[in-house]
Amino acid sequence: MFHYEYQLEHIFSFGVALESPPEAIGPVAEGIRVNFYCQGGEVTGPKLQGRCRSVGGDWLTIRTDGGDS
Repeated sequence: MFHYEYQLEHIFSFGVALESPPEAIGPVAEGIRVNFYCQGGEVTGPKLQGRCRSVGGDWLTIRTDGGDS
């Protein structure tokens, strides 16, 4: 077994507000699809600061085999 020395450095924290409830698309060929839309957010930290615009989002597909992607 290999042991590697590494150090972690906190660069920023990211927080976002999501629309509630998420958009449930429902069954698709790959599984069940759910979309999450961003309402805005904030990035704060010693190396990066900013705001997130209320555009875009993310999605989740729960596969028929029980996994997610």
